[in-house]
Amino acid sequence: MTLIREPGTVEHAIHKAACDLTADGESGYDILARALGLASGNLVRKWSNPNQPERPSLLQCLVIDQVYVNRSCGTPPIHAVYEARLEAATSQRPPHVAEDPLHRITKTMKEVSEGIERFGELVKAGKASPNCLFELERELQEAADQIEGMRRDARALYPITEVPA
Repeated sequence: MTLIREPGTVEHAIHKAACDLTADGESGYDILARALGLASGNLVRKWSNPNQPERPSLLQCLVIDQVYVNRSCGTPPIHAVYEARLEAATSQRPPHVAEDPLHRITKTMKEVSEGIERFGELVKAGKASPNCLFELERELQEAADQIEGMRRDARALYPITEVPA
């Protein structure tokens, strides 16, 4: 009896990876198991079975996709499933409500200047401690978040009504 795996599921993606990786008489499940440090492909087979409770960890999913890409099989199948789920969730998100433009500009300038200040401290010190790099990364991410918010605000306040020539 053939097991039906619903397209767009992790189980289907693992099964696809195993099928596409099968080569020279070696099961794709065994190839994946070896890459994951498992003794055999049995657990990987269970992961591809929607009727089994076992599921791979995020790290194991990343390894499966990496093996798939390294063997030039195409787009990583588990990543494709996750990407489709994120896209579906994003499309159901309520529309963005723009902030007051002056407030957004002020917040963005503050975050960008804090990121520049942290980077300047790093350059001035000539070396980086883990804490300094963490602070820099945090400030730059906050600046990037504000810039993305400004981009969404612009789209919400001034929607494109015609395609530029």
